[in-house]
Amino acid sequence: MPLPPHEVNLRDAHASLVARGLVRPVAATKAEGTRFRDCDLASLAENRLGDTTDPRTLDDARRADWTARATTERPWPLDRRSAYETPYFLREGGERVGTIALSTSTLGGRSVRVSSFYVMPTRRSTGVGRRSLDALGRALAARRMGYRLETAWTWPRAVRFYLAFGLWVRMWKR
Repeated sequence: MPLPPHEVNLRDAHASLVARGLVRPVAATKAEGTRFRDCDLASLAENRLGDTTDPRTLDDARRADWTARATTERPWPLDRRSAYETPYFLREGGERVGTIALSTSTLGGRSVRVSSFYVMPTRRSTGVGRRSLDALGRALAARRMGYRLETAWTWPRAVRFYLAFGLWVRMWKR
């Protein structure tokens, strides 16, 4: 059974971002999975604990501490996650500069769900986040699609970035 046009467009958008070198899929290895999950964990630790340690420097003790203090659920294994979204490393100039995950389905709509958007601390304030979201937006717009991402209002730095980028805040709760 052929895929609906919007799902074909979504797959094309994923492939376009990879072909342009803007993202690289996370390999199904333990090391790559750990690197990706460390970025998710660093995002939580930064926003919930105020700890801005670079995830590339994590050791087992800090990882365990962050997991105990900044999370409420067990990590989602990449093999299970890939049924719903594709995890990528953001790339710029041949270097890994962050992470992003894009949904593998629009569930019949025209909006791609973005999660795990994280820029390495050493690359912040250099425009990496803006350029990454811009490239994503252009790739999707060329296919008559858009994206949505979610954050908590308690993460003011992320909210300020998204608002400055021109994204709308929806379902704002205090």
